[in-house]
Amino acid sequence: KLFNLREGEEITDIKFPRRFHEEAVAGSVADEEKILKVLANYFTARGWDPSTSKPNKETLARLGIEGS
Repeated sequence: KLFNLREGEEITDIKFPRRFHEEAVAGSVADEEKILKVLANYFTARGWDPSTSKPNKETLARLGIEGS
């Protein structure tokens, strides 16, 4: 994650291809709002800021990589 952030990854880069939300598979398309909520929950569970996807200070300290 830190490598991706260092290389310029932004929260807006974390997304499924547009066709996932437009082309039906087994009769349905992926619900973009639900996916965004799941991602926010995932980021929170990992100790990352759900609005930026960046690890928070506590997570970095717990992993022994403060100052990254």
